[in-house]
Amino acid sequence: TLTPEGLAELELEEAGSAPEEGEPKRRRRLKHKLSTLIESGILLAGPGVLRVDYKGVVTVADLLDSGKICLGDEEFSSPRAFAVHVKKASTPDLKTDNGWASVLYTGPHTCESEVRPC
Repeated sequence: TLTPEGLAELELEEAGSAPEEGEPKRRRRLKHKLSTLIESGILLAGPGVLRVDYKGVVTVADLLDSGKICLGDEEFSSPRAFAVHVKKASTPDLKTDNGWASVLYTGPHTCESEVRPC
């Protein structure tokens, strides 16, 4: 499972403009991109290095150099899109998923503190 620990150097994205005085602060979040993780050497692109285990079914996909996920002739731009696609096969009403928690990276680990092995 990919985790945000140790990825502080990734770009922080403001979840909207600065709040007006008296308004609650808006949350900031890490903007994870597979392409950034590949470019920084944390992940290595390759065939069969990503997988989703859901309801006893294991789905394996390729990670492209561009950061896209390839499953057959379909490409997904994010772990969320890939995980939702896989899980909708058995749960058609599924609307969203935390792809960062669902997609496992099984490729070579280049930085053990950044990627938790499955």
